[in-house]
Amino acid sequence: MKTGFHIDIYTISNNRNNENIEKFLLKYVDRKIIQETKDFEVDILNNNTHRNIKLKSFNDLIELGFSDFKNCFTIYLSSAILEIKSIILSFTEDGKVIFGISIDENNNYEFAEKLSVELKSNNFGIESFFDVESIPAINMKEFLENMELAKNKFY
Repeated sequence: MKTGFHIDIYTISNNRNNENIEKFLLKYVDRKIIQETKDFEVDILNNNTHRNIKLKSFNDLIELGFSDFKNCFTIYLSSAILEIKSIILSFTEDGKVIFGISIDENNNYEFAEKLSVELKSNNFGIESFFDVESIPAINMKEFLENMELAKNKFY
């Protein structure tokens, strides 16, 4: 198996709600695996304060994203699609949600572009881009800055 870098595709949404998140998860995530997983641990940023929280279930994790729209944290999930390495769900400090997909370098930039367009066309987000080994932004301003930097590299 070839190892190396991965390509991350992100879209940001104003719709930090259960319907939008469920639509994304149904399309890309193996729900059986995450529903069976217990004892999640997440590092949260809220008002410039970091804290670590342990949760009993995936549903508790999603509820944490809705309980305070300033809660900022990211979770990585297994994908239901073979060509996708992992799925990224990130709650931002300004009440947005970022949906991400990580693929191996072997899948190339054309596949990354296809997924970027797919995320926007399925109405998961309002802006999308891809980059090499990047982490999700913590707010809309940073997302747009990262998008501009990535577009200067690839487009």
